[in-house]
Amino acid sequence: MSPEEIVRAELTAWDRLDVEGIMSHFAEDAVWEFPGGRFAGRDEIREAVYGVSGAHRALRPRGRESCCRRQRRADRARGSFSL
Repeated sequence: MSPEEIVRAELTAWDRLDVEGIMSHFAEDAVWEFPGGRFAGRDEIREAVYGVSGAHRALRPRGRESCCRRQRRADRARGSFSL
């Protein structure tokens, strides 16, 4: 996969709140720094992602698109790709 394809796949996984899809891009020894803390290793990161995705699921109004989806739509309209 190209770097752009990896980022798009990761954004799609976040948009779907697909924890396993999100985790598919992390190495066993990955470190993820997020405003909620620093998480080391796939198991610790997975637990953090479950917490974040659950919070997003609870906050997203039904029928509303996610911020990732809105950003991708805006990028396509501009013909650009932002990270």
